[in-house]
Amino acid sequence: MKLIKLELNNFKAIKDFTFEPNGEDKSIFGKNGVGKTTLVDAYFWVLVGKSSTDKKIDDDIKLKDNTGNPQLDNGIEHKVAATLELDNGIQVTLSKIYQEKWTKNHGKPVAEFDGHTTTYLIDDVARSQKDYNAYIEQHIGSIEVLKMLSSATYFCNMPWKKQRELLLEVCGDITDEDVINSDERLKDLPSMLEGKNVNDFITLITQRKTKLNSQLNKIPTRIDENQKMLDDANEEINEEVIEIELKDFRKKKNTLENKLTTIKGGYAVAHLERQIAQIDTKIEQIKQQYDATNNADVLELQKQKSAKEIELQKEKQQLDNKKNESEILNNKMTSISQQIEDCRNAWKVEKKKVFSGDNICPTCGQALPQEKINEAIEKFNKTKADNLKACTEAGTNLAHKKQELEHKLQDNENTIATLVENINNLNKNIQELDVQIIDKQKNITETGYSEDEEYRNLYREKVNLKKELISVQDNCANSLKQYQSELEQLDLDIDVRAEKLAKIKQLSAFKNRIKDLKAEQKRLGEEFNNLEFKLNLAQIFTKNKVNMLTDKINSKFKITRFKLFSQQVNGLIDDTCEAMTQQGSTYGKSMSNGEKIIIGLDICNTLAQHYKLDVPMWIDNAECVSEILKTNNSQMFNLIVAHHDFLRIKEPILKRF
Repeated sequence: MKLIKLELNNFKAIKDFTFEPNGEDKSIFGKNGVGKTTLVDAYFWVLVGKSSTDKKIDDDIKLKDNTGNPQLDNGIEHKVAATLELDNGIQVTLSKIYQEKWTKNHGKPVAEFDGHTTTYLIDDVARSQKDYNAYIEQHIGSIEVLKMLSSATYFCNMPWKKQRELLLEVCGDITDEDVINSDERLKDLPSMLEGKNVNDFITLITQRKTKLNSQLNKIPTRIDENQKMLDDANEEINEEVIEIELKDFRKKKNTLENKLTTIKGGYAVAHLERQIAQIDTKIEQIKQQYDATNNADVLELQKQKSAKEIELQKEKQQLDNKKNESEILNNKMTSISQQIEDCRNAWKVEKKKVFSGDNICPTCGQALPQEKINEAIEKFNKTKADNLKACTEAGTNLAHKKQELEHKLQDNENTIATLVENINNLNKNIQELDVQIIDKQKNITETGYSEDEEYRNLYREKVNLKKELISVQDNCANSLKQYQSELEQLDLDIDVRAEKLAKIKQLSAFKNRIKDLKAEQKRLGEEFNNLEFKLNLAQIFTKNKVNMLTDKINSKFKITRFKLFSQQVNGLIDDTCEAMTQQGSTYGKSMSNGEKIIIGLDICNTLAQHYKLDVPMWIDNAECVSEILKTNNSQMFNLIVAHHDFLRIKEPILKRF
């Protein structure tokens, strides 16, 4: 496809300009701001609907004020028309017109701004946006492909995942099977992977190696610890003698514990404690009976008070509801009163109207016949009578409604008065109950039951029993102290013998633990070596795949190289995609602007061959490149910053790849 002519009218800062390359390559010179980028944006807007940087452009088409907002221009047309020669030799003109939409709404004296519209034309015939884009897709190419092939910078500024996806589409991927078949050493790798991908496999092996290494580092320390414990416990001890002594001491301890239990739980002490407990039960029953008798009146009064408080809450809720209803009724009455006044005023206005019709014919200028005048007067009087009747009927209906509301309001006010009276009475009743409760509680004394004869007798009996219990316990104290001392010595003897037996058992445990640790050390070492072998195979695979895929993709380009993988410290590789020069300068970090353009042209060349499509290519900042390389048969436009105050078109000097 070739660009024959590009016409701009009121597009951005350009009022009228025609760029007519007639299918040839051109260089466009001018200072910054004179319109070089505007030409590119106009071309892209016509074909793909966005700017040359793939941004929405609608807000930038019109001129802007000093605040950066688009100015209103009363609906002038902002038009771009591109005449193209398609690959079959047919010429077509694609046009877009962007303009303000002004709408005159009913009742408004002037038209108002109502957004923008875009008109799409093919050979000056208006089409829908859908049909317009479909034509471009069918006769030229897809929108995305046009973006990539029309700009030397578009591809490298796409997300790296999209770049990589397109490269694999253009150049073909390398399968894991291809990599494995390329190296005899990798024949056993598929069975080791067990369905996992290589990166996951490397991650699992690395994690397992780290864990094994940690375990292996700890084993020597554990062996030393157990050997030290074995050395410390390795002393001559007669196990049989110790077990006989331990059995004898435990038998003596059991005898002493039985004697202590007999003293502590003796019959006399237990009998006295049971008697005291029985007296406590009887005293508590007397207290409960006394409280129940004296508090009955208070409980009844509190019950009555609770019922009154519940009733009071209900009355208050009803009062709030009625007050809200009254407020609503008052608002309605105010509204109806205003409506009645409006009807009265409308009636007065209608009543004052008199016939003011003209008795002269507006067409011929002669006096109208009397029957025509009478007919007009009769029609006026009938309309006036109907309007007066309508005002009267509306006012009457509103008056009836207002009267109904007044009745309802009066009923509401009567109910409110009753509720207020009920609430006052309830508050008074509750206050009276509070006074009665306080009076009753004053008559109840906390120690009233202490005057009861039965209570006093039980209390004296309890005091005597406690004195007797203290005497019995004192007699047992000396015996308890002696037995307790003997029991503590027996516990000490038992602990010494038990500790010696534990040391004897530890000797065997330490030996077995050392043996187990050495066996585990050997097993873990073998597993670690096996993992090293598997990891080495995985890394060989990774290296081979990186080299094979990189070589395959780079072979499709003349000067561009792609970095497709990033090596991590842990041996894993991450997918990436970034264009590089043959010297290793990367597009996003170290390339100069000139190198970026050259690399972009090389990429466009390969993409154009893949899609079998040649389209005009725009090269911005072409002054950065000492020698422009031409790609295939694509038409090329070099945008060059120069001292010219206006756009200057020249024939370029190009060198093909």
